Amino acid sequence: MTAKNQQKQSALKNMTTIDLSNWRFSFGGSLPQFDRTNHYKAPEIIEIKTPIELLLRLADDDAHDSGFQGHIQERLKNDSAAKKWHSQRTRIGGTTHFKLYRKNPHYDLYHAAARAIAAGSATREQQSLVCGLDGEIAASQVLVPPGQVLFHGRGDLNLHTSPPYPSFVSTSLDPVVCIYHAVKRRLQKDSSAKAVIYALTLRDPLPALWGNGGGLKEWELLLQTKLTCSAIKTHPGTRFDIVEATIGY
Repeated sequence: MTAKNQQKQSALKNMTTIDLSNWRFSFGGSLPQFDRTNHYKAPEIIEIKTPIELLLRLADDDAHDSGFQGHIQERLKNDSAAKKWHSQRTRIGGTTHFKLYRKNPHYDLYHAAARAIAAGSATREQQSLVCGLDGEIAASQVLVPPGQVLFHGRGDLNLHTSPPYPSFVSTSLDPVVCIYHAVKRRLQKDSSAKAVIYALTLRDPLPALWGNGGGLKEWELLLQTKLTCSAIKTHPGTRFDIVEATIGY
C-alpha cells in the first residue's frame, strides 16, 4: 500500500456518516407558559424518516422552508460526526483555489475551465485552475465515507446524463440550500428548465472540501471533477424534481 493510500485509509477511519434520517419537525403552537390553559395550541409535528421523504415534502411545500432549514441546521450543528468533519477541514483561508472558487466571478471560471478540459480546448491557465482545485480537494482530510447522502441542486439533469461529469460537484448536507441554488440555476437557463435536486449516495470514499466557514453557513462539501453519477429513480415534484442517484469514481 502506498503512503498516499495509507493516509487515505487513516482519514477514512476517523470519518463516520452523518445521519440524515428520522427527522422530527415542530411548527407553530403556543408558548410554554400557556400549557394546561384554554389558550394552549399544540404545535404541528411532522415526522420524516428518510432523506427522500424530506425532499418530497419540500418539493410540494414552500410554506415552511425557513422552519425546516432552522431545524436541519440546528441538528447538523450539534451532530457529533459533523463536528468531527468540521475539525478535520482544510481552512478556507489557507487555500489558494478554493478561496477563489467560492467568490464570483471565479466560480464560473473554474467550471468553464473544467468543461474546456473535457472538450479538449483548455488553455494552460484553465488547466492550472482545475488541477489546482482538484489537488486541494484530493488533499483534504475530510474523506466522505461510502453510504453518506449528500444533496446537490441544479437546473438540468447533466450530472448523470453525461458521465463522467466533467466539472466540480458542489453538494450540501442541507437540502434547503440546494433548493435555493437549483431555483437560481433554473432561472439562469430558461423558463422551460426545471429545478432538480439530487439525493446522492456515495459509492466510494470521496475527498471533499468543507465550505461551511465564515459567514456562509451552507454545509457545503465540494467534490472533485470527473465523478460518475448513476440515476436510480426520479420523483416529479411541484417546485422541483428529485433524482435518487449514486456517485463515485
